[in-house]
Amino acid sequence: MPYRYVLFDADNTLLDFAACEEEIIAWMEEAYDLPSVCPDGVRLVQAYRDINAQLWRDYEEKRITPDFLRIERFRRLLERAGRSGGIDQEVRILNEAFIERLGQCGALVPGAQETIRRYAPITIVTNGFAEVQRSRIRAAGLADLVGHLFISEEIGHAKPDERFFASVFAALDEPDRSEILIVGDSLSSDVRGGSNAGIATCWFDRFDGSTGRTVDPEPTHRISDLSELPGVIGR
Repeated sequence: MPYRYVLFDADNTLLDFAACEEEIIAWMEEAYDLPSVCPDGVRLVQAYRDINAQLWRDYEEKRITPDFLRIERFRRLLERAGRSGGIDQEVRILNEAFIERLGQCGALVPGAQETIRRYAPITIVTNGFAEVQRSRIRAAGLADLVGHLFISEEIGHAKPDERFFASVFAALDEPDRSEILIVGDSLSSDVRGGSNAGIATCWFDRFDGSTGRTVDPEPTHRISDLSELPGVIGR
C-alpha cells in the first residue's frame, strides 16, 4: 500500500547543506582572513562540519539551546583555527555573516527538484533556525511547492523528540501512523525519531551508499539516490 503522507527532512535530503557549507566557509576564509587549513591539518570547512554536527546532536538530545549552538560553533571553530584575542566579537560577526549567507543559499540535492514536484505540495520536517530555513526554501524556489513546514525552533522541540512528531501529526489531523513515511539523511534524528513515533522510515544514505551495512537504528527502507524514492513510497 502506498504511503499517503511523506515527511521530508530538509538539510542534505532536499536542500544541499553540504554544498552551502563549502561555499560559505570558502567565502569566509577570504572575507575574514581565516586559514583554509587548521594547525592540525584539517580543512577549515571539515572542522566546521565536525563541530556543527556535534552541537546539533547535543541540541537534539536537549543538552544545549539553539542560541548557544549559533555562537558556540564559531567560538570552537576559531579556537580550532588557532585564533586568539578578540574572539567574542569575531564570533558574533562570523555567526551573523554565516546566517545571512546561508539564508541566501538555495542549492538542492541532485534529484530534489524532480522529487518535490512529483509529490507537491510536500511536507518538510526540519531541525533548524526558522528564519534561515524559510529563507532557503524561498531561495530554492520551493515556497509554492511546500504545503506544510515544521521547524524545530518554532515547535520548541527537535527531532527525534516525540513531541516534535506529535505536533506534526496534530497539524495533519492525526493520520493513521501506518500511512506515514519520513525520509531523511540522519539516523539520529530522522530514523530514530520516526521509529520512536511509530511511523515508517526511509534513510537517505546519500554520502556512503553502502546499503548492505548494519546501522542503528535500522530504517524501514534505505536509498542512496532520490530517484529510488517512488519505489519506496509506492506512487
